[in-house]
Amino acid sequence: MANDLDKITQNFINEIGDIQLNEEQRRIYNAFVYRRRKPYKFSVTDKYDNTVRFILPTNNTREGVVHILTKHYNGIIGKVSANEILNFVDVIRNGDLNVENNTMTYIHKSNGINYSLIVGIKETPASNILKSFYSDKNKGSGTDCFANALAPIPKPK
Repeated sequence: MANDLDKITQNFINEIGDIQLNEEQRRIYNAFVYRRRKPYKFSVTDKYDNTVRFILPTNNTREGVVHILTKHYNGIIGKVSANEILNFVDVIRNGDLNVENNTMTYIHKSNGINYSLIVGIKETPASNILKSFYSDKNKGSGTDCFANALAPIPKPK
């Protein structure tokens, strides 16, 4: 699994390439590439003016970074691209919210594709956990709704 995860991570890095990242995207990139032991903390305001706080676990195969990389990043089920992963917080900002069974699910539809982000609700909001991020597109179909969200780094003159 570790060797496969290293290959997947390298593909993720290659897909991002020389794209200029904003601070939020850089934090997400770091979580997916470096996977430090301590989870990354996020706070995002949704379209309902709720502040959604959650942690992004980086070393758990059932949730967070490793789950998304191994199950949904360019996968057959729930395919998401590196660009889409770097912009997953936009699903919270713009998506519709459904709360059920100790989970918050945000669903955002763009270009005919539904993107879902699932946050597990804990007693302390700061310890809510990002469980998964995926789409309803199959491998090889659909378009990347965030393709234009990242601009390449300008070449020095």
